[in-house]
Amino acid sequence: MKNTTFLLILAAYGIIVGLLMLVNAGGSLSDYGVTPVDQNHIAIFQYLGIATIGLGILSYITRSSGSDVAIRNFLIAEGFISIAGVIKGCYDVFIVHIPDNTYFWVDSFIRLAMGLGCVYFVMQMKK
Repeated sequence: MKNTTFLLILAAYGIIVGLLMLVNAGGSLSDYGVTPVDQNHIAIFQYLGIATIGLGILSYITRSSGSDVAIRNFLIAEGFISIAGVIKGCYDVFIVHIPDNTYFWVDSFIRLAMGLGCVYFVMQMKK
């Protein structure tokens, strides 16, 4: 797989998940196991959805930039966000004892795979 194809996958995942977080914040929060869902949770989750859509758009734009430096920098940042998010989620589940569910673990696995993919493609790029 080429890094441009990988960036397209990152873009699609980010935009789709971000739209779900923005448009269906209450349902998405329930999927993650947040109960009860209140306006504060929804407002914060919608903001996170906007940021996720922004990263998806940035991934799409960077993909077609033709600049290896821009692609490398984006992959480093996206890899950090993905892997750090999984670490934080696992910390919350195992140390803080926030409830988890299958949806959380599937999403964490996908994000970890995306983060490791970013690391892989950064390592494959010429310096």
